[in-house]
Amino acid sequence: MTTPTLDFTPPTADAVIAKVREIAAEAPAFVYSETDEHDGPTCRYVKNGEGSCIVGKALVALGVPVDFFDRPSVSGSPLNTVGIWQSTLRDLLGWQRDLNNDWLQAVQAQQDVGCAWGIAVEFADKRCPLS
Repeated sequence: MTTPTLDFTPPTADAVIAKVREIAAEAPAFVYSETDEHDGPTCRYVKNGEGSCIVGKALVALGVPVDFFDRPSVSGSPLNTVGIWQSTLRDLLGWQRDLNNDWLQAVQAQQDVGCAWGIAVEFADKRCPLS
């Protein structure tokens, strides 16, 4: 499978982690709650033309265009709702499946079950220590 050419330079996973930490530090008690059309919980990287979840906010702040998330994943779902661990998203961003990706996955997963952003980052630091 050929990776499509992007019209932007993807941020590194390290840069996204730093931005996620910054966003969480600015709003540690924030609890993300987004629902789908059936009122079930869902994570969206972007909504209404801006970053929505913590990872989406970081990616958009680092220059990933919001329309990037309209692209289909391997399953056909838009990238906007697939997990950061999904190979389509990782491949497009040029990332490897590694501890950085696992850390971002841990933050995203904790956010998605209703943890405050500060707690989600603390959990990821314990689950996937980066240093």
